[in-house]
Amino acid sequence: LEFRRVLFRSGKLSRGVKVSGIPAAILVNPRGKVVWKGHPNSLKNSLIEEHIKGASRNPPGLDALTKDWPESAAPAKKLLKKGKIGQALTTAQKLAEKDQTCKVAVETLSGMATSEVAGGKELKEAGDLLGALDSAKSAKKSLNGCDLVKEIDALVKEIKADKEASAVVRAQVQLAKLEKKASDVRKKKEVDSIVKKLDKFIAKNADNYAGKQAEKLKANLVQMKEKMRR
Repeated sequence: LEFRRVLFRSGKLSRGVKVSGIPAAILVNPRGKVVWKGHPNSLKNSLIEEHIKGASRNPPGLDALTKDWPESAAPAKKLLKKGKIGQALTTAQKLAEKDQTCKVAVETLSGMATSEVAGGKELKEAGDLLGALDSAKSAKKSLNGCDLVKEIDALVKEIKADKEASAVVRAQVQLAKLEKKASDVRKKKEVDSIVKKLDKFIAKNADNYAGKQAEKLKANLVQMKEKMRR
């Protein structure tokens, strides 16, 4: 609470997320990107559901995850604490060969590892290919040392080998630049300039994920412009 007060009083929090009024809400996706901000009453469940794709399904807190683990699983717990899920899983599997009580650690870690892979696949199915690649990069780092890395490599290879998918990724990168500019707009003419670029972008990407996201960004900018008139 004190940390939050310091942030608010210093203005660091509001400047960091570019929020000028209170109450305010921001929505951050699983990859740490601010995908929406505005009045809390305007944040719809449908928007939250759209952007939580790829989020970890694991309960938070190391203690909660390992409360049923035996003391003999301490080496695996130590690796998990460092975020090394893959190495922790491999270690737990070896420990379980000698100590059956370590199987509970294997089950927990297997679920976590599977969830890491599932996040990227879910994003791919939703059409968010750039998000899938970002998720895969993160998952590969945390799962280093276990066989599930092969599934991640296969996912990345599949996306990069598909020309249409690669085109969508490039479009998403372009859109991210427009989103960054849109987050800093203060004048109507700035909004008009970005909307004009978005119109061209949408025309080229009407049938893919990037185009749909661009349409939403445009709608938000139009709404923002309306408020500027008041």
